[in-house]
Amino acid sequence: MSRRGAWSIAVGLMIGLAAAFPLIAQDTALEEHTLEREGCTLHYWLTGPEAAPLIVFTHGAGLDHHTFDAQVEGVAGEYRVLVWDVRAHGQSQPLGDGFSIAIAADDLLAILDDVGADQAVLAGLSMGSYISQELIYQHPERALALISIGGTPLIGSYSFGDILALRASAAVIDVLDYAQFRGLAADTSTIVPDVRDEAFAMMAQIKREDFRTVMSTIADALRSEDGYSIPVPVLITHGDHDDLGTIKSMTPGWAERAADGVYHVIPDAGHMANQDNPDAFNMILLDFLHAVVPPSNP
Repeated sequence: MSRRGAWSIAVGLMIGLAAAFPLIAQDTALEEHTLEREGCTLHYWLTGPEAAPLIVFTHGAGLDHHTFDAQVEGVAGEYRVLVWDVRAHGQSQPLGDGFSIAIAADDLLAILDDVGADQAVLAGLSMGSYISQELIYQHPERALALISIGGTPLIGSYSFGDILALRASAAVIDVLDYAQFRGLAADTSTIVPDVRDEAFAMMAQIKREDFRTVMSTIADALRSEDGYSIPVPVLITHGDHDDLGTIKSMTPGWAERAADGVYHVIPDAGHMANQDNPDAFNMILLDFLHAVVPPSNP
């Protein structure tokens, strides 16, 4: 693996692989809820028609639920929408009794139970994709579909160099001044200046030590299992300028292996494609949702 490849994996995952646009329009009201979970007060928000299919958006490491403001605005007229802050991020503080992708997936499952949702479409950006995939792996009956943005398969063929780079990436947070690290991370993950500024600001919400803890667990979640295929329809996307890690090389094959996989490259977008080009992304998102989970479903 090249030095750039290893570094891009590290930076791409460390920053949370997420960003935020300005707050959603005032006519899309979000109803806030909290749930106590293993030393952390989880915060989540709901909007949209109560009887419509539920879409859950999970942000990446480092930021918060505002990562998906543009998507909330785009789909809440037809679908029930849930956004949340993963433990140690945003308002879901403190980190609590521990962090792992599996713990975050259990948190999300508890939120679904709290809402009374038997099933949901699970959408996530990078680390949020891993959390969504882990929930589907553990509880496939709870998922209607998966939407992955700038993510790779949780269960896939990773080289020793890929895993080594991820394990080493947490140490980078300790090497740089935290503001310098945030700036580098934001610069690497978006091609839109406004998104870069929001990403830089959002990353200030997570403590340096918590960020390091989060990053140190990601490599442990990636694993291999012969013959595994996500058992629900899958939308796999990334930006055309997303050069982080193995995303461009792994995602086309991932879509081909999925029984119901759909693959799209978002034009004029970097790693945070749903924010860099929300209009193009939302069109693809709604086309997929309409095909697999029509809003008229009870």
